[in-house]
Amino acid sequence: MRHFYRCADCLSVVATETKIQPVQVPPSYFYSFGECGACGGAIEYMGEVHRDHLIRTALRVPCDGRCTGATGPSCDCRCGGKNHGSNRLVEVVVETGKLPRLMAPPDAAAKGEAYRQLLERIRSAHRAAGLLS
Repeated sequence: MRHFYRCADCLSVVATETKIQPVQVPPSYFYSFGECGACGGAIEYMGEVHRDHLIRTALRVPCDGRCTGATGPSCDCRCGGKNHGSNRLVEVVVETGKLPRLMAPPDAAAKGEAYRQLLERIRSAHRAAGLLS
């Protein structure tokens, strides 16, 4: 299978034959799939190729809160009682869209740097206003 990744800063798209295992970046709960070779930005997972679109798995509530959070015996949703009152998350397949076009822009490094500078200016303004620590 082919897996697609995108740089969050310069928006360059790359593909791999094997899925990259993410690592947790301390001190937050952010999971990193690597660093962009063009601009140094963070890489995000887009999905796995499935025919003509991308899919990925995610942990989600299988039904809505009325079903999984139910305390009574009556279930009217599509699960037919399978998830009723379970309060659980299950792995589901999420379709993430059509396959991306692979175009690595020659100005990827400049775009990534411009994005990070703009983001830092916004953070500085928030810190000055006392909105961000």
